[in-house]
Amino acid sequence: MTTKKAAYFFLFSALLLFSTDVTCRGNIPKKDTNTVRKLIGLSWDKKSAGNLDSAMIYIDQALELSIALDYKKGIVRSHSIIGIINKYRGNYPEALKHMLTALKLLDTICLQSKTSNYCRNSLADIYNNLGNIHKEQGNYPEALKNHFASLELKKETGNKSGISASYNNIGNIYLHLKDYSKALGNYQLSLEIDLQLDNKQDVSIDYNNIGVVYSCLGNYQEALKNHYLSLKIKEEINDKEGIASSYINLGDIHICLKKNVLAKEYLIKGLRLSEEVGSKDDIKDAYKALAKVDSATGNYKEAFENYKIYILHQDSLINEENTKKIIQANMLYDFEKKVQATKAEQDKKDALAEEEKQKQILVIYSISIGLFLVILFALFVYRSYRQKQKANVEVTSQKVIIEEKQKEIIDSITYAKRIQQSLLPTERYIEKTLIRLKK
Repeated sequence: MTTKKAAYFFLFSALLLFSTDVTCRGNIPKKDTNTVRKLIGLSWDKKSAGNLDSAMIYIDQALELSIALDYKKGIVRSHSIIGIINKYRGNYPEALKHMLTALKLLDTICLQSKTSNYCRNSLADIYNNLGNIHKEQGNYPEALKNHFASLELKKETGNKSGISASYNNIGNIYLHLKDYSKALGNYQLSLEIDLQLDNKQDVSIDYNNIGVVYSCLGNYQEALKNHYLSLKIKEEINDKEGIASSYINLGDIHICLKKNVLAKEYLIKGLRLSEEVGSKDDIKDAYKALAKVDSATGNYKEAFENYKIYILHQDSLINEENTKKIIQANMLYDFEKKVQATKAEQDKKDALAEEEKQKQILVIYSISIGLFLVILFALFVYRSYRQKQKANVEVTSQKVIIEEKQKEIIDSITYAKRIQQSLLPTERYIEKTLIRLKK
């Protein structure tokens, strides 16, 4: 059995440090986004310790408060953790529903800022968790698609811890596909990063999974070495769920080594601890291994009983109704996403149409104003022309009058001159008179 790496959340480590402990039902008086983050941290802490019921109480409070505060990031994170808790409980349809709810809201938040670190990290986490859910349902192609999408986003942000988680989860899928070379390669890449980061919990998971690969390859000594390294770290950090997983893995290996008494001891310890933390996957695998060891020792009645219990757990985790619900949830999300895309496209078209309409109105207004100004100018020109024409008529009339007066004056002068000339003696007469007087 492979231990699944806990879904990685990029801010949770900062939320797990608190000076005092509070009970699950305790009230935290300050109701703001800091309270939400604190509740989320407490929930994750309880989940890591295997106390899923307490984890669910805290995260339900976080979700309720986030909705009341309209704190969308808190709502996204709360739905994600509820999905993870349901995944560990084996309720995959409910897990998928909450993950898709988180993804849908995150798409809305990140509509205008998909390249922000918050959006890329959050999307990476949700794709990672979706991959884990699909993997548990045996839908490996869909699981790989989500994990590779998560890995690419983590590489973009340089999120080393997240990159390690993705390599681990991709390794898990290749392990189920029995591609042991690719599984081992991804696990080793994950281990290399986690050792650099000194992340003990993830290092323990890496050793565990490398041990599983070696067990599948029949190299039981190398498998034991890695499983014991994993168990030691898990005991140091009190990872009960991880310890249970290691016990079951060690029991499986000792069955292969025909050390059935030791194998059964490990398996019973693993089963009890799995029941304590409520890990249905580990419970299922423990009963399967117990059926094998009882059969190997000739205890067929007990083997049959254990196998029946294993089948019951198997059927409760993967059944037709759950599969239908998961398919429906995926289809609903895809449909809603298409509706959102269509609406966004239509909104874009409407905006362009409105913009074009405004442009047309502006053009019409401009032409109207232009025509008005042209008409106004034409009226002004026509008025000026009429005024000028009227002035010209007056000038012409005055000119005629002046010319007539001038003619009259000239005629009068001419007439007077003629009279004068008729009255005065002529020059010849004067000349003759002067000559005669001289004689």
